[in-house]
Amino acid sequence: MWEFLFKIGITIAIVAPAAGALHWIWTRQIDPTATVGRIFRGAAEPDWVATRDPMKLYQDGVSVAEVAGGISEEGTRIVFRQLANAASLDTSKLVEWRRLRLRVLRIGSIVGQSVTVGPGGSQVLNNVRGDVDCQIVD
Repeated sequence: MWEFLFKIGITIAIVAPAAGALHWIWTRQIDPTATVGRIFRGAAEPDWVATRDPMKLYQDGVSVAEVAGGISEEGTRIVFRQLANAASLDTSKLVEWRRLRLRVLRIGSIVGQSVTVGPGGSQVLNNVRGDVDCQIVD
């Protein structure tokens, strides 16, 4: 009887962390290139896995803009109503957002700074791009 309970305890001690790790891996957007780079540079845990923020756009593994407004998805087209901190956005290169690669087709407006005042306080956005129309590449 005790042996049986002991085996159940050991099984739970092994399976529970493994299940938690699998859940974490499959629910996060992991950047494979940056993760391998961190492993070879000897990054300390728990920061050795590079994850991506689903509300940011990336080029060459570097964050180049933050989604600050609504998003419209229609077939193979995605329109970002407002992107902030987009000074480094290079429209001649593909953009990575979530697990999609996008080509920027058109930028509706470019504003140096946008200030919004609402019930929750004020919000200041820099290097704002409005109505950014993109097409999904693959």
